[in-house]
Amino acid sequence: DFSIAVSAPSEASKSATPPSITRVQRIELAAPVVRTIDERAAGAAIQSIDRATWGDRAIFIITFADEREHPKLYITGDGVVLKDSSRY
Repeated sequence: DFSIAVSAPSEASKSATPPSITRVQRIELAAPVVRTIDERAAGAAIQSIDRATWGDRAIFIITFADEREHPKLYITGDGVVLKDSSRY
C-alpha cells in the first residue's frame, strides 16, 4: 500500500483573524472596566486606552504613562484582568 496521509487544515487557522484595534476614551468604557482600572491603578496617569476585538470579544488594553510603576492592563468588557504583567 503506497497511500500517504495528509492532514487537513485546522479550523483555527481558517477562522483566525487579526484583532481590530481602536483608540477609545475613558468615558466610553463600561463601569466594570473603569472599576477595575481604579482598583489596580488608582490615580495613575493613563497614556492610552485601546479596544481590541478578537472575534466577538472586546479586550481593553490600558497603557499608563509610567509603565514601570503601572504595567499595561488587559481587561475584558466585564472587568476581568486577563494579564497582570506586574506579577511576572
